[in-house]
Amino acid sequence: MVRLKKVVLPEGSLEAIAKSIPEGVTLEKRSGKKELFSPEPIFDAIHKAMMATDDKETTDINVYDVSVELTKSAILAIMKRVISFDSIHQESVQDQVELTLMRAEYYNVAKNFIIYRKERANQRDQVEAIISSHAGRLSQMMIVKRNGEKQPVSLNKITNRVAVLAADLNVDPIMVSQSAVAGLHDGITTEEIDNFLSETAAALTTDHPDYAIIAGRIKVDGLHKDTKGIRHATQALFEANMVKEDHYH
Repeated sequence: MVRLKKVVLPEGSLEAIAKSIPEGVTLEKRSGKKELFSPEPIFDAIHKAMMATDDKETTDINVYDVSVELTKSAILAIMKRVISFDSIHQESVQDQVELTLMRAEYYNVAKNFIIYRKERANQRDQVEAIISSHAGRLSQMMIVKRNGEKQPVSLNKITNRVAVLAADLNVDPIMVSQSAVAGLHDGITTEEIDNFLSETAAALTTDHPDYAIIAGRIKVDGLHKDTKGIRHATQALFEANMVKEDHYH
């Protein structure tokens, strides 16, 4: 039998940070759903806030390395709060990220992170308002996924997916998702949703040219999911907790 050597990961890597998290610790999301706690979303949020800060705080530093170190500090602070229980709420995690940035004296980065939280909260409120106004209609709808599985239509998932693909673009994911509600129906397939979202985004190009880019990204992302090998690989990574739910769906 061939023995594989254990790979020693760099001390500052996300993989090493993930291995330092006690097994079984979960993150409680705002919806009440629980998932395995992972450092990746924390790193993503810190890194985005760093990249959005163009001043002396982020001049002459390696943004990636600093983001990893700040993620490590935030994880240590968070783990102190889960000594007596195995779950921590999403809001508490974000509070600790803010405190970590402030302690490290990245005040403008912390400000951008707070703005990001506010924007996400506003987005959630808008989505909830849309869901409430279409509650009766949406509650009766089922979506057919690429593997044939059926599940309830989720405007939150649709909006989150558009938001992920809209990274660095001057577009409003809510506007795209809200416009797409009219095209939803019971038994709609994920391919049909992709086509409708792409067409909706393309129609908004008169508002800003970036809508043409998000339309293309939605189309390309859908084609990737239609590719058998990529679909199976993505599913395997999701089940291994290496791909976030927003990317998987």
